[in-house]
Order: sequence, then structure tokens, then C-alpha cells
Amino acid sequence: MKPISPVIPGYESAEVIFAKNQPEYLPLPALILQGEGKPVVSRWKLDDEERSRIAQGADILLTQMIFDGPYNPIQMEVSE
Repeated sequence: MKPISPVIPGYESAEVIFAKNQPEYLPLPALILQGEGKPVVSRWKLDDEERSRIAQGADILLTQMIFDGPYNPIQMEVSE
């Protein structure tokens, strides 16, 4: 699974790249949207093997580094 640009038409200027100059991390293209909570949206591309495993019932795991800070609310969903 790899992160890809989440650009939605009309939001191109809102795209940022987290960890762009941090080689210890995978760069994460994301959109920072306006609104309550200022949501950050990222998009992930699955390869054929990952899609097959999910279709066979495999779970998706999410790891989030919090560095001893508060755990921020998250939401995972499947795009249309």
C-alpha cells in the first residue's frame, strides 16, 4: 500500500506533502481541508495482492505515531 495524491478537483492548492524532507519516513501527500477539526485527507493505493487479501477477508491495520502526545481522532473509509 502506498500513499498517492488525494487531489480533488478544486482543491489542488490545498495539497501538502508531510515528511517531504524526512528520509526516515514515507512522504505523505495530503489535503488539509477547512472546517471543523481541520481534516487532513490522504489516499492510499493498494496493489493487486493487497486487494486480493482484503477480498479474502484480511483486515486493514493502521499505525499512527503519537510521540507521547494526545491520540488524534481518525476515520478510515473506502472511496467510491
